[in-house]
Amino acid sequence: MNEAQVAALREECLTCERGCDAAVEMALQSRNAAIQVKLATEGAKPADCTCDDSAASASATADAPAVIKPKISHYRRHLLLCVGPRCTQDGQSQELYDSLGARFKAAGLQEGDLRVKRSRVSCFAACKGGPIVCVQPDGVWYYNVTSANMDRIIDEHLVHGRVVQELVFHQGPDGICDDDAP
Repeated sequence: MNEAQVAALREECLTCERGCDAAVEMALQSRNAAIQVKLATEGAKPADCTCDDSAASASATADAPAVIKPKISHYRRHLLLCVGPRCTQDGQSQELYDSLGARFKAAGLQEGDLRVKRSRVSCFAACKGGPIVCVQPDGVWYYNVTSANMDRIIDEHLVHGRVVQELVFHQGPDGICDDDAP
C-alpha cells in the first residue's frame, strides 16, 4: 500500500472524526485490508482500536447549543387563510385575517375544547374566487370567504361541526369525522 492509499484509508475510517491510526495499522498488517476498511467505514471498531471517540462525542455534545422543542397548545382545528396579493385586491384577505381574533373570541374558539389555531399563508395556488380558507384536519377548502361567509364558517363549521357546503370548492376524502361535532 502506498502513502496515498494509506491517506485514503485514514479518511475512510469513521470510528472517530479524526481517523483512527489503530484501524489503519491493522488494515495495513492484514492480508484482507478491504474487510478492515469496510468495518471501519461502517463504524465498527477493530478489537485493538485505541481511539477514544466517547470523549470526542461528549465534547461535541457539550459544545452544541441546547435545542428547545417548541410547544403548541392543543387545538381542535386549524384555519388557514390566504393573504396573498392574487387572492384578493386591496388587502381584503389581510383585513379578514386581522378580524379573526375578535371573531374567535366571540365564538369561544380561542380556548377550551373548540380552540381553533389560525394562520395566514401567502399562496394556496388556488387564486380564483378568493379569499381562500382551508380548515384542517377536516380537509375542507372554502372560496369567496367574505366577512359574512366567514361568520357562517365560524358558526356552522368551527363551532357546530357542519361544513358550509355551498362555499366548498374542495374537500378531502374523509370530510369531517362524526366525533368532531360537539
